[in-house]
Amino acid sequence: MRAKLIMILAGGLMLSTAASLRAQSSSSSSSSSSGSQSITAPVARQRLRHPYRWHPYTDVTLQLTGNFNHQVQNGTVMQNSINTGGILVGLRYHDTPHLAFEINVAHNKDTFEYAFLNTGNTSVQGLQSETNEINVNAVYEIPFMRTFHPFVLGGGSFLNFGPSNEPTLTVGNAKVQNRPAGVVGFGTDVRLSHAWALRMQVRFLGFRAPDFGLSQYTTKNWMIRTEPSIGFVYRF
Repeated sequence: MRAKLIMILAGGLMLSTAASLRAQSSSSSSSSSSGSQSITAPVARQRLRHPYRWHPYTDVTLQLTGNFNHQVQNGTVMQNSINTGGILVGLRYHDTPHLAFEINVAHNKDTFEYAFLNTGNTSVQGLQSETNEINVNAVYEIPFMRTFHPFVLGGGSFLNFGPSNEPTLTVGNAKVQNRPAGVVGFGTDVRLSHAWALRMQVRFLGFRAPDFGLSQYTTKNWMIRTEPSIGFVYRF
């Protein structure tokens, strides 16, 4: 009888010990899981705040331009030009979300008209020029929502005025002439997709009015050229 009682007490002690061990193991697993949740929660919140990182990229553009030269004159000569259109090809590198750098090349045909003042000569002489342009600009962009990306730009340009071979608009001894120019402008990109956008901009160029090496055409004044343009942009 005494042996049976001892066996019963020993079995109860073993059962209580096993139950306490199970309770300890379950509490330790729950504490470890809560600790892992507390570690990963800030990381998850950080990912929600920053769903993506910005990376530099490059785009190319092809645009149609309008070319409007403002009239200039001195006391002897008045220089004007016929409004024309042209083409522009550009490459823009976006270094940060707000700062970009671009290089553009453009071509158009200018027809300059010269009227002589206070000389009794009322005739107007015209000279056509094949005008090539290359400019480098810094661009400050202001991303607005996800569709519109307004920007302003400024830089320098190099203009090459070359007399054309048009017989009726050619003046003897006219020479090719180069002019440096300052550039400012503004515009916006309208996002059509991740890769494509529509770019609309206006640039203003300031340069010495060309005289093609002919003293009778010299005004020694600064000419302002307004160049609105529109075209497509491809991002890669």
